[in-house]
Amino acid sequence: MMRYNMKLVFVMLLIIAQITTLTSAFNTQLVKANPRIWIVDDDGPADFHTIQEAISAAEAGDTIFVKNGTYYENVVVNKTLTLLGENNVATIVDANQTEFVISTACSNVTVEGFTLRNTNRDSSTQGFGIIAYNASNCFIHRNILCLNFYGIKLTLCANSTITNNEVTDNIIGVICESDPNCTFRDNRVHNNLYNGILIKSSDNCTLHSNYVARSNYGIRIEHSNDCTIKNNTVEKTIDCGIQTYYSNNSNVYDNTVNGNFQLGISVKNSMDSTIAKNVLKNNSNWYGFEIYYSNNSRVVDNILDNNCHGMQLEQSNDCEIYGNEIYGSKIYSFSNGIFVDLSNNNKVSYNKIENNSYGLLLFCSNKCTINANTVKGNRAYGIWMYNSSENTLFHNNFINNTAQTFIANSANMWNKTIEGNYWSNYRGTDQNFDGIGDEVFTIKENNVDYHPLLGIFSNFKTSLGPSIYTICNSTISHFTYEPNNSTIRFIVNGTEGTDGFCRICILHLLMNGTYNVTIDGVKPYLVNYTLHDDGEKRWIYFAYLHSPHEVVIVLEFPSFPILSLFMIATPLAVVFYRRKHST
Repeated sequence: MMRYNMKLVFVMLLIIAQITTLTSAFNTQLVKANPRIWIVDDDGPADFHTIQEAISAAEAGDTIFVKNGTYYENVVVNKTLTLLGENNVATIVDANQTEFVISTACSNVTVEGFTLRNTNRDSSTQGFGIIAYNASNCFIHRNILCLNFYGIKLTLCANSTITNNEVTDNIIGVICESDPNCTFRDNRVHNNLYNGILIKSSDNCTLHSNYVARSNYGIRIEHSNDCTIKNNTVEKTIDCGIQTYYSNNSNVYDNTVNGNFQLGISVKNSMDSTIAKNVLKNNSNWYGFEIYYSNNSRVVDNILDNNCHGMQLEQSNDCEIYGNEIYGSKIYSFSNGIFVDLSNNNKVSYNKIENNSYGLLLFCSNKCTINANTVKGNRAYGIWMYNSSENTLFHNNFINNTAQTFIANSANMWNKTIEGNYWSNYRGTDQNFDGIGDEVFTIKENNVDYHPLLGIFSNFKTSLGPSIYTICNSTISHFTYEPNNSTIRFIVNGTEGTDGFCRICILHLLMNGTYNVTIDGVKPYLVNYTLHDDGEKRWIYFAYLHSPHEVVIVLEFPSFPILSLFMIATPLAVVFYRRKHST
């Protein structure tokens, strides 16, 4: 019996020993899992006096907190750490003209709050403020990087973030190679010699809200697809403010590109790019915007003002230039608005091109659609065409250009079906009261506008999406379409006592039925409700004597059931229209 009890005691002691060992190991692991903060001070009480000593002692996940001072070191980060400076102006790491300040080949490293400076700036032994290689998820934040060859260089560092840094007085500010999915935000990158920010072979990167100035190139994307460049300010560069080069599916929007010596924005050999809502001003020696060998690009809703030239489309096909405002140089006597050069099958629509030397130019460019542009007050020609044929031009407004056209070796169509263009120097009559001139407008042989407009073409978008357009010799303001009660309202004005007219085109899906037009609540003295109907839209015409008037167009419904059916059918028709026109 005693022998059995001794065995039992021995087994219990063995179990207790094993539990104690496991508990001790578990607690040890818990201790190791708790990150530690190491203090570094170059001349005061601290854990260490150099950053490298602290890194050697630290475990992965620890933080190295570096107090203010100047540290003459080459820091190698070989584990996952956070390097945190006390103050980015006063916590200085100086490489003393050697190869690098901070180098890492480890992922998930954070560098924040330092001045990193003074590496070798010679091209043969290039120095780096921060160099990271094969290190993903780097976070570089709130540093000052100056007096280096490269401020920041990342290679094979996917998913990294560079934010709120000041990168100045380097040869190259920031360069990233083979670093997909990186973000560059809220950095100030200025006074770097060659490049501000250079992205190479790095897809799906985002550059957002950076200030880039005074370098040869501001922001340059090379061989990098699906990148987004937005809300940046780029100014005072030598060669180009923003450039995409062999980089497809780029999105460049909401940037301010101002005062660059050559180009504002350049898209070169880059397909399927969208450039939208940028402001380009005072780019002084070439074009505000350039598309070169870049098919299927979309240039939408940009403002170009006081550049040497406005916009050039060169050897680029199937592009869309839509809704841009292009105002000529106030300094240079010779300037182009939009120049389409050796480029076919493009659409140039709804642009304002004013106060240039040449408004719209086509050189050896065929089968383009040019419509709904306002070309006004250009000092040489409104439109200049050489060796460009099979283009279709309609609904354009050519207003008070010194010469409206120059055409050579070109044969084009200057109207579409029943409507052509508005020419401010056309003096034709309108005996049948439809807003279209009775006599053709001959531009040159093989260039005749058979349906010249007697009023300016205007287009008004509705809240449902589709537009309503007018041809009118009055000034139109306060245009609204009310879908709930199918009502159009607007104000017309002109020289008191002269004859005014409005030709208006309305889609059936917006208003389909019997129209009623009133001017200040009274039926106009001349109205034609059946001017034209092509099965999808209807044209009407009405006239009045000029003075400020409110025009109201409503539907007259014969019965309440029809009204109910119309209210149900209109949303369905809009959906069908959008699907039809999106394919």
